[in-house]
Amino acid sequence: AHESDDKNKQRLQELEKEKALLIQQMEEQLRQFSKAKEEVVAYQERQEEQQRQYEYKVSELNALKRQMDEDRLRLQTERENELREQFEKMKQTWKEHEDKVQSAIIEICNKLGIEYIDKEKIPFKGKPDNTIKIAGEYIIFDAKSPQGDDLTNFPKYIRNQTEYIKKYISQEGVKRDIFLVIPSNTVEVIGNTHFNMTDYRVYVVTIDALEPIIANLL
Repeated sequence: AHESDDKNKQRLQELEKEKALLIQQMEEQLRQFSKAKEEVVAYQERQEEQQRQYEYKVSELNALKRQMDEDRLRLQTERENELREQFEKMKQTWKEHEDKVQSAIIEICNKLGIEYIDKEKIPFKGKPDNTIKIAGEYIIFDAKSPQGDDLTNFPKYIRNQTEYIKKYISQEGVKRDIFLVIPSNTVEVIGNTHFNMTDYRVYVVTIDALEPIIANLL
């Protein structure tokens, strides 16, 4: 009986050790589980923070794009308004061109003692814008300006006019040098300013050049 008690006691001790070992293993597993859980939570938080950062950056980019679109639209509108204003000023300049040319020629004639012929008193067919008389010859200065906003057509218009004014040449006393006076802001698109026709010549000039030209005809 004593020996049996010892065996039972020994077995009980072994069981206690196994129990303690199992508890220790279970606690270690719990610690590992808790650590893994913490890592998962930290990972989720990092993911959520990255998502928040991503959404914030996307929002920032969208706001920047909206701002850029608004700025581009504003600049485009400003540019269009600026071009429209410039064109309106140009149109006004072209509208006043005939009057300016006439005033300039009359002033030059008065200054140089040259006869300026009024349109209603021109002794030949047609009514050129401006006619002056030097040494018995009638010299024609026709004012020409663009008809629309497309300046690319202006050179062709001028070439056509060099043919159109041929009607004056066949008439008695008209000088075979005819001058077309254009606005100074159209010179760069004209290209050719001297047309040597079959039996007459056409010169394309600006208001600034009128006085030396007329003085040279004396």
